[in-house]
Amino acid sequence: LRSAVLEVLEQCASGNVCARPLGVVLHRLRSERANLSRMTLELDSPIAAPGGRRRTVQIGVNIRDVTVTVSVTPAVVGPGGESCKTQVDAPESVKLLVQSNMATLLVQGLQMEAETLGSVTHLRTTLVGAGDEGALEMRLRVWRPGADPDDDD
Repeated sequence: LRSAVLEVLEQCASGNVCARPLGVVLHRLRSERANLSRMTLELDSPIAAPGGRRRTVQIGVNIRDVTVTVSVTPAVVGPGGESCKTQVDAPESVKLLVQSNMATLLVQGLQMEAETLGSVTHLRTTLVGAGDEGALEMRLRVWRPGADPDDDD
């Protein structure tokens, strides 16, 4: 289980589409005595923290025996908050969670950039399917500055 999850995280950390712009770094820690493996993906968020400081998002994966827990701090997908913690049962579920969070963070950065330039935006995120077969569908609409989003022209 540990090697399969590590392989998934290495794939996510080395991908070109999301990993490069987010500056992903993978950290690993293993404690034989505690029977615990902890892996963390550290991402540079394109959304600055208050005061313009760099904001880091950490996706932590803990494996104890056959239990895999994924936590995202601060939360990216779902209700805003300090962190989001999910227990999963397969490496594919870890991959879906990690990729969904990375993609959402990247699209939120694009949305913020467009709004900084004065454009009007709307981001809609939908979970399509269920379980390991599920996918996150995101649609970012951007209108030129001063345009009316209700005008379809």
